[in-house]
Amino acid sequence: MNNILGYLALAVLICSAALTVFHILKLLKMNYSNAKKDQLNQKIEKILLNLDEIIKTSVIATKQSVVDGVKHSGEFLQMEKDEALCQCKERIYHLMNNKEMDVLENFIGNIEEWIQCRIEYYVNRLKKF
Repeated sequence: MNNILGYLALAVLICSAALTVFHILKLLKMNYSNAKKDQLNQKIEKILLNLDEIIKTSVIATKQSVVDGVKHSGEFLQMEKDEALCQCKERIYHLMNNKEMDVLENFIGNIEEWIQCRIEYYVNRLKKF
């Protein structure tokens, strides 16, 4: 009888130790996963800030080089607006890294739509000044 109780106690101890190790490994994996997510989020935030700065700079440069000149001539029609937008987008895509754009595409979705919205945002801010 003592042997059976001893084996039973040993089995309970072994199961408890195994469950403890399992939960510790699960916790370590979860912490590692969270650290990787934080690292990815920091990388994406850095890329977004860089892209936003590129967009702002491109809008300002396009305004100075294209829009201001056309406005002084008095003819700033939709065609000129579309041309200025195309030039602005070309500057942005020329300055951005394709690898970074792919990372953002996976995170944001339609990166072109996001860029378009940011361009419009900075154009509207420039109009206020």
